[in-house]
Amino acid sequence: MKKIAILLSHSPFDSALSREANDMIMALAAVEHQITVIYQGAGVLQLLPVHSQAALGCKDYTPTQKLFELYEVAAVIASSSALAHYDIDVQKCLFPVMSVSDAQIKFVLAQQQHILRF
Repeated sequence: MKKIAILLSHSPFDSALSREANDMIMALAAVEHQITVIYQGAGVLQLLPVHSQAALGCKDYTPTQKLFELYEVAAVIASSSALAHYDIDVQKCLFPVMSVSDAQIKFVLAQQQHILRF
């Protein structure tokens, strides 16, 4: 089992990158790797519910993130500075997420064997 961090820093619907990252998280967790998901920058927008799927022009994949717990994702954290920048309250996120400082994120990253950036 490897310790793998997945950094998500893109908004959810700018490209397929965020959806592909979500698929990667599920696949790695399914084969029993210890996955830590980290939302940074515009990536924190993936934590919010989508109110108008028709306006997106694509399928909303974000509800599948609720499965992280089922797949035993080790930790789901978000940059407190990014949450503040986008005025996001963690209580209104689609699923439980822990708000941490950028210094804490660096500490978590130092403990990982692999880091994947999306």
